[in-house]
Amino acid sequence: MKYLTTAQRVFPFFAIVFVIFHFVLMPQSYGSWESATVDSNDKVGTFNSLKTDNAGNVYISYYDSNNNDLKYATNSSGSWETSAIDSEGDVGKYSSLALDSSGNVHISYYDTNNLSLKYITNKSGTWTSSTVDTEGDVGKYSSLALDSSGNVHISYYDNDNGNLKHATNESGDWATTSVDSNNSVGKHTSIAIDSSDVVHISYYDETNRKLKYAKKSGGNWTTESISDSSNVGQYTAIAVDSAGNVYITYYDDTNNDLKYATNNSGEWVTSTIDSDGDIGEYNSIALDSSGYAHISYYDSDNNNLLYATNNSGTWEISTIDGNGITGGYTSLSVDNENTIHISYYDVENNHLKYTTSAIIVSSSPTPTSTPTSTATSTPTPTSASAETWVIKTIDSDGTVGLYSSIDIDNSGNLHVSYYDDSNDDLKYATNAAGTWVTTTIDTEGDVGEYSSLGVDSSGYIHISYYDNTNNTLKYITNTSGTWSATTADNDGDVGKYNSLGVDSSGNVHITYYDDTNDDLKYTTNESGEWDSTTVNSTGIIGKFTSLAIDSSNKVHISYFDDTNDALKYTTNESGNWVKYTVDSSDDVGQFTSIGIDSSGNAHISYYDMDNDALKYANNESGSWVAATVDANGVVGEYTSIGVNSSGSAFICYYDSDKNNLKYATNESGSWETTTVDSNGDVGLYTSMALDSSGNVHISYYDNTNDIIKYATNKTKDWAGTTVESTDYVGKYTSLGIDSSNNVHISCYNETNGDLIYTTNTSGEWITTTIDSDDDAGEFSSLAIDYSGNIHICYYNDTNNYLKYITNKSGEWESSVVDSTDDVGKHCSIAIDSSGYAHISYSDDSNDDLKYATNESGSWTATSIDSEGDVGWYTSVAIDGSDTIHISYYDDSNDNLKYATNQSGSWTTTTIDSSDDVGKYTSIGIGSSNAIHISYYDDTGENLKYATNESGSWSMTTVESDNDVGQYTSLVIDSSGKIHISYYDNTNDNLMYSTNKTGEWVTTTLDSDGDVGKYNSMGIDISGDLYISYYDETNADLKYITYTTSTATIIASPTTTPSSTPTSTPTPSPASTITATPSSTPTATPSPSPTLTETPAPSPTPSPETTHTTTATPTPSPTVTPAEELKGRISGYVYASKGNPVKSAKTKLKLKKSKALNTKTDETGFFEFEDLNVGTYTLTVKKKGYKKSKQNIKLDTGEEKELEIVLKKEKAKKGE
Repeated sequence: MKYLTTAQRVFPFFAIVFVIFHFVLMPQSYGSWESATVDSNDKVGTFNSLKTDNAGNVYISYYDSNNNDLKYATNSSGSWETSAIDSEGDVGKYSSLALDSSGNVHISYYDTNNLSLKYITNKSGTWTSSTVDTEGDVGKYSSLALDSSGNVHISYYDNDNGNLKHATNESGDWATTSVDSNNSVGKHTSIAIDSSDVVHISYYDETNRKLKYAKKSGGNWTTESISDSSNVGQYTAIAVDSAGNVYITYYDDTNNDLKYATNNSGEWVTSTIDSDGDIGEYNSIALDSSGYAHISYYDSDNNNLLYATNNSGTWEISTIDGNGITGGYTSLSVDNENTIHISYYDVENNHLKYTTSAIIVSSSPTPTSTPTSTATSTPTPTSASAETWVIKTIDSDGTVGLYSSIDIDNSGNLHVSYYDDSNDDLKYATNAAGTWVTTTIDTEGDVGEYSSLGVDSSGYIHISYYDNTNNTLKYITNTSGTWSATTADNDGDVGKYNSLGVDSSGNVHITYYDDTNDDLKYTTNESGEWDSTTVNSTGIIGKFTSLAIDSSNKVHISYFDDTNDALKYTTNESGNWVKYTVDSSDDVGQFTSIGIDSSGNAHISYYDMDNDALKYANNESGSWVAATVDANGVVGEYTSIGVNSSGSAFICYYDSDKNNLKYATNESGSWETTTVDSNGDVGLYTSMALDSSGNVHISYYDNTNDIIKYATNKTKDWAGTTVESTDYVGKYTSLGIDSSNNVHISCYNETNGDLIYTTNTSGEWITTTIDSDDDAGEFSSLAIDYSGNIHICYYNDTNNYLKYITNKSGEWESSVVDSTDDVGKHCSIAIDSSGYAHISYSDDSNDDLKYATNESGSWTATSIDSEGDVGWYTSVAIDGSDTIHISYYDDSNDNLKYATNQSGSWTTTTIDSSDDVGKYTSIGIGSSNAIHISYYDDTGENLKYATNESGSWSMTTVESDNDVGQYTSLVIDSSGKIHISYYDNTNDNLMYSTNKTGEWVTTTLDSDGDVGKYNSMGIDISGDLYISYYDETNADLKYITYTTSTATIIASPTTTPSSTPTSTPTPSPASTITATPSSTPTATPSPSPTLTETPAPSPTPSPETTHTTTATPTPSPTVTPAEELKGRISGYVYASKGNPVKSAKTKLKLKKSKALNTKTDETGFFEFEDLNVGTYTLTVKKKGYKKSKQNIKLDTGEEKELEIVLKKEKAKKGE
């Protein structure tokens, strides 16, 4: 990326940007950052703009809010000199500075008194100011750039009319134009001018909450919306490269991320640069001489100045200034010596600050051109114990995952309980079926906080939790085969901070807090009924309890003494409860977790609040010994401990400084710590379990995305990597596995218009360009014959014909298969038992389905179906008798069709004619030559599946959550079970579904950006799964694999899978199923990783789970009810000082109804409409504030507007 241009910031902020994008030229490193205060006079430094001249001198314009003046600073004399250059009234906000070729300064800015746009320059030798535009309230968000002739161009906002305006003096006088007057547009403008003097402007569309772009070429302005995402486009910064490509950074207010957009591929592609917290406001970008991008921006969560660069090939982020509240209004420039310069505002001291860091360029440059063969490898993640952590999302349906608890059964299956904050329910998840399946198990009132889960020796689940509606301790189990809940204790407000254990006889033991009496309590059902006891009643005691049971079924409890700020421990191993003080130094003992080793010794992790540290204590020596494990920052909340058979401790915990999930272990003999997950605000409500092999499993809450996540260092799971990231590669992927379990992938290089092939046969990924003639490689489909030779069909877009390439002679040789008319799109290839190729494809000129084969020794082509516009999204497979089977889409009738030559001649059948169905087909052949097809239901936006296994065609909806089912790839394992990879168009994720458990189970495999289009799936002879797919966000080819002992699959690309000839559904070692690619997708960035599971049956003896029915229901007759007036609840959320609180989570819940969720906007406003009569509970939450909760009674048609004040949280003493 690249940048070079001044840009302006928003309400009420400003930043500058010049951007230029390019490819990596040289690796670089950086000297240390040197910071200085430029101007420390009272209240100066907002709306600053910085540029550097050819000699590396710095020039800054900025606003003096104490005197309401425009100020200017430079270090060109060797030291900083500041002066007020315009003091006529209140002037200087929204300043933007540029330098001409002679080093003269030009500045645009806003005149608050006269509501006008002003301009000042020292071109004459003295500062001369003029008014540019006085028509209404104009001039906010100004951004200035100079063309090649030195003419000034300014973009700015017309506040009266809500328009984007442009002013220039190229005629000698100032001329102004309304560029965009469509709705309220023009805030956050940024301007850049390319080498052809074409003007480019990025800006914010406030009406539609989108990023917009305007361009003036040939004297005419054109405008367009860049992103379809909502509430993005504030704080824009623009730049253009030497080829006229545009690069824009901006703020995503929905996800609070720093984002980036470019059109250098010919269309707009957007991506997220940094999503770790609320970051990205006041951004500024510039490029160095090697083409690396450098970005300064504001971290709103931590009030710091951040910096990002892609000089290593990926984005690297660091904190430049974390002293106090600082980092607003950043402006960045890179001089001719590749030194970075940043000006910014010190909010705490009201000063203008400046920092700089030199770039050190390596002497060994990386080549800019890509050789035809490139070896790539994936770096190993850094870990204290060199472990690889696999991270997944368990549940993303609403705000879920608080108070999670995890345990492992004797078979190694994981079980997790957690709280659904959106619906106030207790939920349960397990991966016993092979993927995560989630179930709501208690919905009576507001239940599920403080959940604690244990698994008995028979595999039954036991969970204790808090009933917030009735203030009682509840317990639920599936020992009877179904979930059954009871109240364990209702004597006062009891049940918070509970912890559960199950002894060897299956008896349940629970410790918990009595909030009414401030006591520690304990209950057990070993007598057959719940028997509750007060264990400790001295002072305020019993919060943060944790319970463990030793091999003699004795109970051990750690807990917090709130009166004395101490960690306490009690046990009944002597027959009576004996209490000990473990640690009373400072304020310690919150967030305790206890584990017992094989010798019966206790190990406790806990939080040291005075020192913001993680501590650990054990009684192995006969007395309690405490030590600090991690004191780096504010760490140690939400701890959870596990102890292995050797007595080594493993602890997961929260780093609230960096909002990360961390992990520590003393297995090596000394404590080693590592960060497990740093993607967003993650690591709250952790729970850890160790399996029988000593692998660590952690459940935890992602506060950024309101989801429950899971991490493990057991790497036998889905593991992904980027295969090729040079140029724009990865569309139209097709994957095959050879007899040695090596992976082979074909795909399209969009940058060069080439067909490329990559394989890991050498042990690392080697990429080769195998056809660079013309624009070739779209719709690639790959198959492997029994000798391990590669066969690929693909489309030549230059000449509009079908091509084929193979390496069976030892070298790559290509040929034209069919050149009649425009043919070859949607091609799919399969190889028969004699090694001949069979290809299905579309005839775009005649709208026919065509088929070609070389079994006669030369290519012959035939039209199979010419009834209407047919032949889209073809997929071919060959059965054990070498009979051909093809699935495809009928665009005239919107149907799924099927063709075969089984009878000796071609026959066609319509399989599914309900609605618009049949795109993105993928075909496979099972036992007895039964046909299996996956495809997309465009009307319902569902993934569907069809089979004739019963003798007639039957159709099933596999998944209907969101818009899912494009780019399907299907394979069949040795047990006849179906596996499908596909794309989730709503969330931009790679998805996977299988019916191997008897019902369809769905998993999100990759949600990092816009990923999953053009996917292709395969399986090796060991049953391991492989999927290649396209990363639209980064324009990369990606690959993911799954190690399993039961699966047996083979797959293909975004084309349609083609099975290999074999008499059984198990592919032979050299066989391949390929999938057919489909039309080019629209690039859209996506959120962060999610893993959505469709419920599947729980294994015996686990409880039965409520399953999602996949069959399409018959619509019931519609009954038109009498129209009822609907109500409305809205309001504003403020901090105690009256400032609006934006992005506060606001939940409205009517009993026995699904909760409604929203977030407050910039003004603190929220709104719920179309409400029925009833009493609602309104909950408002924001990190750093106390939760607000109130009941609101709403009558028919009533509208209520509220004002809610959130109070700041004090230092944590409670949960």
